Amino acid sequence: MAFLQMTYFSRALGKTTRMNLFLPEYAEGPWKVLWLLHGWSEDCTAWQRYSSAERYTDPLQMAVVMPDAHLSFYNDMVHGPKYFTHITEELPEMVARMFPVSRKREDNFIAGLSMGGYGAMKIALTLPEQYAGAGCFSASNFAAAFADKNSKLRMDDPQWLGWMDDIFGEEFEHLPGSKQDLKTLADRLLAEGRPAPAVYHCIATGDGGYDNAQIMRRYFESRKGDPFRYRYSEGPGVHDWRFWDAHMEECLQHFGLLQPGTT
Repeated sequence: MAFLQMTYFSRALGKTTRMNLFLPEYAEGPWKVLWLLHGWSEDCTAWQRYSSAERYTDPLQMAVVMPDAHLSFYNDMVHGPKYFTHITEELPEMVARMFPVSRKREDNFIAGLSMGGYGAMKIALTLPEQYAGAGCFSASNFAAAFADKNSKLRMDDPQWLGWMDDIFGEEFEHLPGSKQDLKTLADRLLAEGRPAPAVYHCIATGDGGYDNAQIMRRYFESRKGDPFRYRYSEGPGVHDWRFWDAHMEECLQHFGLLQPGTT
C-alpha cells in the first residue's frame, strides 16, 4: 500500500486541513473505500500511527481515507467549521477526482473510535445511501448521553461545556430526538424505508462508556428482522488502542471485506 499525507484547502471548512490515505499500488480502480475517523484527542494520523489498519486492508487492495475533524463530533459546528459537510460531501468528491475510487454505496464503508465511532454511526445513519457499513468502536449514542445530567458521560467542566456549545449550541440540552440522536436517526431511516447499513459495534468491559453502550446494544438488537445486521463484540480492556486494534479485523469481516485467517 502507498501511504500519502495530504494538506489541502477545504471550501466547506474555509481553511487548510489534512488527511492521510492508504492506496493500492498495483490494483486497477475503481477501488472500494474505508473511511476511518479519529477520536476526540487525536487527529488524522491516529489510525496510521497506533493501529494495524494498513496490514488489515493491504490484502483488500482498497483505499483507506483518514480525514481530520478537530473537536467537532463530526458535526457542522454551530460556532465553527462544517465538518459534517466536509467529510460527507466535499471530501468524497475531492478524493474521487484525485484517485480511481468507487462512489457506489456497496463499495464505501465508514468506521471510527470514540468520537469517531459516534461520528461514523451518525454519518451512515444520516446518509445510508452512501455507506454499506458503519463501525462503532468504543462509542454509543453520545448525543443522548451528554444531554442526560445523570449520565456518567456528562461533565460539568467549563471547558468541556464550552466545547459542547461550540459544537451543538442551544441544541445541546435537547439532543435526544434531534439529528444528533442515533436512535432517532435509525428510527427515521427504517420508517422511510431507506437502506440500512451493516453495523459493527464493540467496546471493552472496562471502558467508562460501557453502560451507555449497552443501551445502544439493546436498541439495535431489538429491531425486528435485524435490518442493520447488527454485530456486537466486547472483551477485557479499557478505552485504548490495544482494544481497538484487536477488533479491526473483526469489523472488516463483518462488512464482508475480509475472510478469517487472511491477515
